[in-house]
Amino acid sequence: MPHSPTLKRHLLRMRLTAVGFLASLPVAVVAAFFLPRVGVPHVSPHAVTFVCLGVSLWIAFTADRAARRAMVRIHDAFSVHGEQSRLLRDHYRVYLGVLLRLEVITLCGLATAMAGTGPRTTLWFLVVVSILMALAWPTEGKTRLLLRRAEGAPTHPTSD
Repeated sequence: MPHSPTLKRHLLRMRLTAVGFLASLPVAVVAAFFLPRVGVPHVSPHAVTFVCLGVSLWIAFTADRAARRAMVRIHDAFSVHGEQSRLLRDHYRVYLGVLLRLEVITLCGLATAMAGTGPRTTLWFLVVVSILMALAWPTEGKTRLLLRRAEGAPTHPTSD
């Protein structure tokens, strides 16, 4: 399956999706500095920031675990249906779910800019999102590993 058109299309689709989500980050930076500041009645800006930080940390620490669980379900389903195209489609859906979860951290950063401690704090939220999105960047090696695992082949390539 070296360089199969299906694999190339899958990677292109995932990478274009990732670029789309990454493009939201500079927009969020600009928005953080230009959106109006709003106060939340009876809640301090530090409390808003603390809640946003808590939500963001929860998402950051659980996104990988949730994706791994979904991938186990996908692997189990593949062992029944055996369709590579369905496996890749399901893989894309899991990846999209991860990116959407990370986008919530971006929104938490914007909430911090508007009702929390301000736009400078937002930048730290966006740095974390950038790093996590970079770590999740789809590569051919990761996708080939997914396919090898699904097909029951050894996950470490041998040097024949």
